[in-house]
Amino acid sequence: MGIQSHEKLVHQFSIALSEITDVLPRAEFIANLYVTDRTRAALSRIYAYVLLFLRQAVKWYARSSAGRAVSALFTSPLKCESIINQIRACVKAIEDEASVSSQAEIRDIHVEILRHGRRLDEIERKIDTTDLVQTQRWETLDQRIIEVQTNSCVTIQKLDASNTKLEDVQGDTRDIRYKITDVQATVLDTRARIIQYEEIIQNLAPETSPEAALSKQESIIKRAGRGYDKYQKQNELFSRLDDWVSSSSPPLLILHAGPRAQTQAREIVTELIGVLKPGDAHVYWSLPTGAKEDGAAYRKRILRDLVFQAMKASCGHEGDPVQESKPLDIEKLRRSPGEDELIEALGHFARRLPQCFFVIDGDSVTTDTENEAPREIITFFERLLRECRTDTSDTRLLALSSCDDLAALAADSPLGSIAKVQWAAPPPARLRKLAIRTRSEKTGWMGVRKSLSVARTERGSFSAVSGLSEA
Repeated sequence: MGIQSHEKLVHQFSIALSEITDVLPRAEFIANLYVTDRTRAALSRIYAYVLLFLRQAVKWYARSSAGRAVSALFTSPLKCESIINQIRACVKAIEDEASVSSQAEIRDIHVEILRHGRRLDEIERKIDTTDLVQTQRWETLDQRIIEVQTNSCVTIQKLDASNTKLEDVQGDTRDIRYKITDVQATVLDTRARIIQYEEIIQNLAPETSPEAALSKQESIIKRAGRGYDKYQKQNELFSRLDDWVSSSSPPLLILHAGPRAQTQAREIVTELIGVLKPGDAHVYWSLPTGAKEDGAAYRKRILRDLVFQAMKASCGHEGDPVQESKPLDIEKLRRSPGEDELIEALGHFARRLPQCFFVIDGDSVTTDTENEAPREIITFFERLLRECRTDTSDTRLLALSSCDDLAALAADSPLGSIAKVQWAAPPPARLRKLAIRTRSEKTGWMGVRKSLSVARTERGSFSAVSGLSEA
């Protein structure tokens, strides 16, 4: 009887060890694959039960043969079945947790697939819209070609029906055919340049559009409210803005923000853009959308923003922007335009306008202590103005900056001037009147609008006189 009990215990011990060696690697693999607090706790319990089993097994085997036989006859010291059940329960808990984690991953993958599917659908819709617009344009051009060909055929038939001056008629017919060929070539070239023009606009489009950056600044101003007169003692500032708008001062104006006045200066720049936008004023701006940049990246971003807006605006003006863009290097603008190509393109579009305004935030460029970056920026501004200004086109540039070195260099420049923005301390909260535009602010912006109106009138009169003198 004791031998049979001993054999049974050894058999149970072997089964327990076999099952432990089977489930333990699987449990460790699942726990490493899905690392959670519950899987770690269940794995710790498995190790605890395995150690408990081995402790009982070692204690039992440490006895003598007679002692093991007697203990096998009267008791069951290993308690294999209970421990194995506990280990199985822990393994099941790990597998359940792994199943839940796997389902969560599948759900996340499904959500990501749906999100990408929606993005692909949106891209396909945009492509379809673009294709439809292009198809309509091509159909219009084809109709024009057909009309020209029809008119030419009618003319040819009339000439063939005439019995007089047959040789002259034949010569005229050949000329008309050559003209038709030239028209077809011109239409094809125009179609190609239209596609290239749109590709350039898409290539120059920034991640955050200038309109979105301006809207963000306006939203910040609205959220900040108007609790006090931030424009008190700023008569000189508005006087400088009046002179700059009315072309009675140098074309480059540095809006120098004093200590703690950067926010107020940005509000002035944002409202100035809002004043210049209505009517036929051509104002292009570049506001910061991220971290500061080095000089080359800053200049290239400014130029891309301005050229992008100028090309978009030229599509809505009189004249054919595609024909007028022929002097530009289209291939370089389509691929990766450099600083020289962008300045040339901006100057080309600016010189077509009687007056335009550039508004730039200069605080998004990194500066150093040796005045190299400010000097490069001033040189860049001067080059931009010289490229865009002519006798019949007045281009003006306003740059916001809190750099003292940049303001000093602008004051020494023959094309530059500065306007200081001082910080106005807020009154106590009990004396503030929210959402009220103060009198000094109203008067200042009314003066700027009046100067802008006078400048437009003078510019229109000058253009009329120039036209009569040329006639």
